[in-house]
Amino acid sequence: MATTIDSIDRTLHKTNEWISGVTEALHEEDRKAAYSALRSVLHALRDRLPLLSAAGLAAQLPMLVRGIYYDGWQPERTPIHARSLEEFLALVERDLPPGGRLDPEQAARAVFHVMDQHLDPNETEKIIRLLPRSIQELWRRPSEPRDS
Repeated sequence: MATTIDSIDRTLHKTNEWISGVTEALHEEDRKAAYSALRSVLHALRDRLPLLSAAGLAAQLPMLVRGIYYDGWQPERTPIHARSLEEFLALVERDLPPGGRLDPEQAARAVFHVMDQHLDPNETEKIIRLLPRSIQELWRRPSEPRDS
């Protein structure tokens, strides 16, 4: 659906690319599930990051994805100090649809994979370095070296 407003058409296209990427990374056919994964992981990451870093990440996102990212944000309640992988995955799981259809770890890996494809690698590296090692590992591609 074209709106004849270029910036809106572009953000719709880019947002659909992101959702398609998550759908593919999850090996999932349900775009609503992929959207839920995208939303929950973005919220968990946003709530885990320091305020200025969260805003810096948002600046890189397509306009509509940025709206998803900021939806429901209460900056006075952040950052949440999720230090372990389990705590971060609990943040992801809190926004996933009930029923356990989506695995929080798979959702995080899928969304981080899509972010790697669409965002500036130098900027994402800054975000990754703010996270504890266990959470960084969710973001790392399998071909990247991992420290023990």
